[in-house]
Amino acid sequence: MVRLTTIDSNIWRPESGWVYSLTPRADGGTDIDLVVVRKGRSVRGRFRAAIMAVAGKAILRSDLHKSLRAIEQSRPQETRKGGVSASGTSP
Repeated sequence: MVRLTTIDSNIWRPESGWVYSLTPRADGGTDIDLVVVRKGRSVRGRFRAAIMAVAGKAILRSDLHKSLRAIEQSRPQETRKGGVSASGTSP
């Protein structure tokens, strides 16, 4: 598990952040589950948190897939195995 916590932000409260859970698969790949917690500090932060609650899951999933695809493509062909599978939630 990898936890990223907001320390100082004008928009997000300190309990905001990301949690990545990585689970190995039998085929050699890895399942990645991402949980994003956004607690707004101000009116602007609360507005952004509301937008993230509505559209954030699709945006974050797409961005994560693009990043993982780029990482896989940068590895030599002989080291690639089962790949990755990503999911995400934004409470």
